[in-house]
Amino acid sequence: MRRIGSATRFVVGTLVILIAVTSSWAQDQSKVLVWNREDLSRSDPNWARQIDAIELENISIASKSITIGEPFSADPDWIRDITFRIKNVSGSVVTFAQITLKLPQLTHSIQIPYLVGSIDKKVISLSPGEEVELKIPQGTLYQWVKDSVAKEMELSRLSKAALTFVWVNSESRGKEHGVCVRVGDSRNACPLF
Repeated sequence: MRRIGSATRFVVGTLVILIAVTSSWAQDQSKVLVWNREDLSRSDPNWARQIDAIELENISIASKSITIGEPFSADPDWIRDITFRIKNVSGSVVTFAQITLKLPQLTHSIQIPYLVGSIDKKVISLSPGEEVELKIPQGTLYQWVKDSVAKEMELSRLSKAALTFVWVNSESRGKEHGVCVRVGDSRNACPLF
C-alpha cells in the first residue's frame, strides 16, 4: 500500500508541475507588431507620408529583435518592453523623436508614446549619424496603459500593437509627422512606400 501512495503522490506532483508550466506557456502567447493600416489610408497628405529624418534601425522586446508583421513570443508586459532604436539620417540635429503605438484590440484604443527620456523632458540633441533608443516613459504612463487594457481584457490576452504615427523635430526641417518612418531593415518597411 505504501508504494502505491508514493506513486500516486509522484503522479499528482508531476501533473501539478505540468499544469503550471502549461499555464506559463499560455501567457507567453504569440504577439505581433504591425503598421496601422487605418492610419496608412488617411486621405490627408500631411499625414500619409514617410518621415525620412530618422531611420528605424531595430525593434526589440526584452533585448530580442523582432520584425514588423511577424509573430513573436513575449510576456504579458511586452508593451512596456518594446524599444525602438533610431538613427538620425538627416543633415541636422534632431531635437525630438516619438513613435506612437495604438492597441487595435481595444474598443477604445489608446495611443502610447515611445520617446527618449520622460514625458516632462522631451528635448534631445541627436546629431547626424547618432542613434538613440525610444521607450515608453517610466512612471505612471505604463500603469495607465495597463489600467486602460484592464477595462476591456486581461493584459495577458493583448497580442497586437500597431505603429500609428511618428513625430520628429529637427533644426533644418522643423516639425514633421507621418504614418511611416524610413527603415534600415526592408522587412520592417511601411507598406505605403
